Amino acid sequence: MRPVLEREENELSDYEAVLGVGKALGMGDALKGWETPKDCFKLMTECTRNMPCDMTGITWEALENSHGIQWPYPEGQEEKLSAEERRLYEDGHFFTPSGRVKFMFEEVMENPLPTTEEYPFILNTGRGSVGQWHTQSRTREVKFVEDVSSKKAYLYMNPELAAEHDIKEMDEIRVYSANGQDAVFHVKITENVRYKELYAPIHYMECNKLTPSIYDKYSKEPSYKATPIRFEKCE
Repeated sequence: MRPVLEREENELSDYEAVLGVGKALGMGDALKGWETPKDCFKLMTECTRNMPCDMTGITWEALENSHGIQWPYPEGQEEKLSAEERRLYEDGHFFTPSGRVKFMFEEVMENPLPTTEEYPFILNTGRGSVGQWHTQSRTREVKFVEDVSSKKAYLYMNPELAAEHDIKEMDEIRVYSANGQDAVFHVKITENVRYKELYAPIHYMECNKLTPSIYDKYSKEPSYKATPIRFEKCE
C-alpha cells in the first residue's frame, strides 16, 4: 500500500512495526528479502509463478499511478497482455489433467447445529452499519465513526417475540449460545427480523463470542454467521 499522509515524528508504518517484531524475535537471516514493502511484493509475485494467478510480470513501479494491472500477467508477456481485458478460462482451458472443467457436487449437508428445545432461537450475524469495519479493527479510533455508533453491543428482535418476553426497546438481555458462551446485548425492536431469529452486528466482541467453532470441510471457513441460542431478560 502506498502511504496517503506524510509520517510524523516517531511514527512507524504497520509494515515497519511487524518487521521490527521479527527482528526483536531474533529471526535474523529469515527476514532477508522482506526489508521493504517493495521486497514483500516481489516475493508475493514470485509465489504465483506458473500458477493460474501468475502475476510475475507486474512490478512495484508499474503499479505507481496506475488503475491497477489485471492478472494473470506472466513475466515475458507484458507487451502482449498490456491492452487486453482478460478473464480466466475464457480460452476454455482449465487447470485439470484433461484441461476440461470438472464439476463436483454432493448431497446438501444437514445443519450441524439445528435449534433444540434448550436453544430454540437462531442468532444471525452480519454488518451493522456503513461506518464500522469488521470488529472495529480499523474504525475504533475514527472519531466520526465512534460518534455515530453504539458504544455497547446490541441486537435486533421481532416485536412479537419481544412482547412475549416483556422486553422493551433498549432493554438488556443475556444471550446463551449452544457453544457454551453467553453475552449481554441491548435490544432494538424491529419487524425486519423473523419471529424466532435475532440479528447482531459482528462489530462487537459479544457477538463473536457466541459463534460456533465448526468449519467447512473443504474451505475450512469458520461458521460465524449463525448459532442456536436462548436468552433471558436482565434484571
